[in-house]
Amino acid sequence: MRYVLFDLLYHAGRCQVREPLARRREVLAEMCRKLDAAEMRFSEGMVGQGMALYAAALAQGHEGVMAKHLASAYRPGKRSAAWRKIKPRPRGTCQKRDIFS
Repeated sequence: MRYVLFDLLYHAGRCQVREPLARRREVLAEMCRKLDAAEMRFSEGMVGQGMALYAAALAQGHEGVMAKHLASAYRPGKRSAAWRKIKPRPRGTCQKRDIFS
């Protein structure tokens, strides 16, 4: 079993949710480097390559991607415009039929 770590909400007994995402991830990445556990992996982010990442995710059969502002705080239990789930919208063709025939 492997764990993919992408955010750090508590550290050293202190709540981190008000810290910017970039800072939380920086601390988490350093912790993961020091830990060096085979079953834990830090999820590397991509900045400025969103469209390429999105296309690759869809090509690999994933549902989509998460886009997050690096300056955003974590808002437990609340939706935020700073975090977006981006996935394709289903499209199809429709045929006009006369329902009264």
